[in-house]
Amino acid sequence: MLHTFTDRSVLKKIKASELVLIPVWKGNRFIDLGHATSIKNAIGDNITSLETTFFRVVKYKDSNGGQEQNYLVDGQHRQYVIKKYYEEHCILPTSFDVIIHETTVDSEADAIEYFNAINNVKPQQDNDPKMLANKYILALEAHYKKGKLIRPEGKATKRPFLSNDLLRGVLEENAVLLRQGAEFVGRFIKKVDEWNKKKLGEYENFCGFIHAKEMGVLDSCIEKKFILAFDPKLPWVKECLLVG
Repeated sequence: MLHTFTDRSVLKKIKASELVLIPVWKGNRFIDLGHATSIKNAIGDNITSLETTFFRVVKYKDSNGGQEQNYLVDGQHRQYVIKKYYEEHCILPTSFDVIIHETTVDSEADAIEYFNAINNVKPQQDNDPKMLANKYILALEAHYKKGKLIRPEGKATKRPFLSNDLLRGVLEENAVLLRQGAEFVGRFIKKVDEWNKKKLGEYENFCGFIHAKEMGVLDSCIEKKFILAFDPKLPWVKECLLVG
């Protein structure tokens, strides 16, 4: 630990070999291999020159009793170059340390807002599928904020709560249907809300047709009035994107 800022984010010094193990945040843009090559060409074999830069990391608080998870939100191209160096040389200099700025976030929405701030992103001008998915995730989290029904912990998230990892994956699978503009995102949220209310009524009336092992999950979904995570395939995403 090197320093703690007033916002409680921290500067830490870690080994480069630790840095390469931190997964890239899923909301980041697709890596630009051309940019990574430019960095590699600029530094040549002087890999330790990257210790003069610092990397930004978000740490998600865990709400399911598991471990907290770090994700790299800034510096993925430099991290990629370090990984490639390691693959080619099978070793990193033992004295090679890097500095990370670690910010703890409560939700995916917080991570997205932080990413936008440090990258000066203007979402309305960015057609990258991951950036578009971020907009829809932000809106869904805001709409279902009460009870923290959408959570960032991936595999640790149990239904009736909806995993943001799962949600992001399905949104990206349907990237061709994602559209810019607040009116399209707003229309999607409205359709999702209608779908959720409609399905809750259907499941309440026809729960006798549900497999016994799923009844506990269904009861929890009905109790929270949130059915979006009941079917892990999230069919409502495409259905609501197609409407209108």
